[in-house]
Amino acid sequence: MPEKTLVLVGYADDIAAVIEARNPELAQLQLNQVMRRVNAWMENHGLHLALSKTEIVMLTRKRICTITEMRVGSEITETKVSARYLGVEFDSKLTFWPQIKKSSDKAAATTVSLSRLMANVGGPKQCKRKLLMAVVESQLLYGAEIWASALNTAKYRKRITVVQRRGALRVGCSYRTVSEAAVLAKLVMASTTTF
Repeated sequence: MPEKTLVLVGYADDIAAVIEARNPELAQLQLNQVMRRVNAWMENHGLHLALSKTEIVMLTRKRICTITEMRVGSEITETKVSARYLGVEFDSKLTFWPQIKKSSDKAAATTVSLSRLMANVGGPKQCKRKLLMAVVESQLLYGAEIWASALNTAKYRKRITVVQRRGALRVGCSYRTVSEAAVLAKLVMASTTTF
C-alpha cells in the first residue's frame, strides 16, 4: 500500500494542509494528526489558531459522496465547494472557474470605472491609457501561473477575452464595432512603436 502524503504550506499567516487519502475517514485521521502537530507548535510559540476561519475543500476529480462536515480540532467545519488561498480560488475539481469568474468580474468593474476617464475623443494619451489598463490586466491575470491550464476550455478563455477586449477598445480609442482581433493587433503594434 503506498504511503499517504501530507504537505504543509505556510505563507505569513495562511497555512494550507494538503492531505492525500483514499477515503474521507483516512483524511479525517490525518487531519486530526495535523491539527495536533500544528496546535502544539502554535502553543510552544505563544500563538493560537483561529479555527472559525478554517476552510476545507475536498479536491477530487472522482464522484464521491458529498461530505458535509469534518472535525478540525474541537470544532466541526463544513466542507466547501471552493476556498481562497493567497488570493487564488481553489475549487473541488480544480477547474479554477470560480477564480476566473471572480477575477474577470472584478477586472470588468475596474474597466468600467476607468472607461469613464478615457473618452474616445480627447482624454489621456495612449501611453497613459495603457498604464491605467495595466491595473485591469494585473487583476485579471493574478495567479495565472497556477490556473493557466484552465484556459484550454473555451468558456473560460471567452470570459477573460471579453474583459481584455473592453480594455483594448479604450486604450486604442476604438469603437465597439471594431473586431477583437483588430483592436488587439492595433494595441500590440502601438506598444512596439511607442516608449
